[in-house]
Amino acid sequence: MVQKIELSLFSDSNNITNESEAIKDRFKTSSFSFETHYIIDYIARYIRKEKAHKNQYKETEKKYRVTQLIIAIASPEYELMKYDETRHIVCRLIDPYLDIQILRGKQRTEAFLSIIYKASESFEELIPNIKDTFKRAIDSFRDENYKNIWIHQKKVLKGIGTVKLICELSIFEFKLDLVVEDKNEIYRKNIFTTMPDSIFYYQTFKSLVIDDDKISITDRIFEKPFFTISIDDIKKNGEGVFIDFEGEVEKATPWWSDFRTCIETTDDIPCPS
Repeated sequence: MVQKIELSLFSDSNNITNESEAIKDRFKTSSFSFETHYIIDYIARYIRKEKAHKNQYKETEKKYRVTQLIIAIASPEYELMKYDETRHIVCRLIDPYLDIQILRGKQRTEAFLSIIYKASESFEELIPNIKDTFKRAIDSFRDENYKNIWIHQKKVLKGIGTVKLICELSIFEFKLDLVVEDKNEIYRKNIFTTMPDSIFYYQTFKSLVIDDDKISITDRIFEKPFFTISIDDIKKNGEGVFIDFEGEVEKATPWWSDFRTCIETTDDIPCPS
């Protein structure tokens, strides 16, 4: 079963002769990875949970045992490769990123989606009908208004309603919110906000725990509470308590702040420059 999809922009570092150009090159590849992760994450999760995909590709995956699909941008020519030992399939495409750099908003997102779908047509050579699954995932992403929001976990809190850990991954950030709902939302607390890649948030949280008088969120590594709030504080719209936790994770490095400023405030100027 395909567990992960990766979209990567590879640099041409061998042709860089000075430090200034090297910095720009690293900026370009890093920002590409961050700004496309929320799209790839949505599609990967859609494919993992889609029953039609699981049933349709059972025999194919038994044969190839593929766990990861990689879409590689900025290689010199098109090529489809299968690595038996790592169980990866890699699709290399000619660099289309220069055309994307000046795009903004929906046009920019659609350009990335077209790259992803083009790669899925290539994966078809080894995994029949995979492009149809990709198309359904992409259409679903559009139906969700290009948003990647999911419920990490939810539990019933007797006498109050439903408690949820809600994740939102965008081009600029990842957010984790604790939400309590009855018929309507009665409490929301942003637990932390960080960079838009799972390397920054995946190990941070794991479970939602409800005791007699409080709600806790545990970390993934030690499975100990790092945030707690009493039921009474929820009713009073309180803040809760962080335990051995620095609070909000650093939102952005300087170069990512520059990228965000460029995307939000300028037109017809390549980002990153």
